[in-house]
Amino acid sequence: MRRMFLTLSTAVALVALAAPVDAQLKFGVQGAMISSVADLSAVDVTQPDLSGTFGAGLRAALQPPIFPLGVVAQGVYYMPDLDDTSLATYSLAAQLRVPLPLISPYVIGGMQWTRRAAAGAASTTSSGLMAGVGVQLTLGLFLEATMELPEDLAGAALSVLDNDPIVIKAGFVFGG
Repeated sequence: MRRMFLTLSTAVALVALAAPVDAQLKFGVQGAMISSVADLSAVDVTQPDLSGTFGAGLRAALQPPIFPLGVVAQGVYYMPDLDDTSLATYSLAAQLRVPLPLISPYVIGGMQWTRRAAAGAASTTSSGLMAGVGVQLTLGLFLEATMELPEDLAGAALSVLDNDPIVIKAGFVFGG
């Protein structure tokens, strides 16, 4: 009888003290803009200037509720003013956040792939490291600034995403 009472009281305590858990897998939409920071690196005249180009994309994040380290996968398709050029970026990154009550600042870093295509030419794909900082509100809104670093750091202090290495992203993540 004593064993049954202990088992039932443990089950009742676990059910009564259980707290809801935030979603771990989150999806979202984002807008991005390639900023104009040409003074950070040499201008590559072989690439078109995509400064001020806007893009739209999707984001998926795996963020355990208590552990501050998560994984973010995102893709952005840019709509340049040039009729014969298209640009898309994809990244897979780790996100280390500080979960505060209303706001969660974070740092993000990982791999980024950039695909460029021009009419009449084969598309080119380049890859490199990316790093950035951001902030996410409890409501799911986020603002982020990232920089792409070159695959080959020899001879260059910074890489360029075309002529402008810094990308500003803002959006909404569903599920937390």
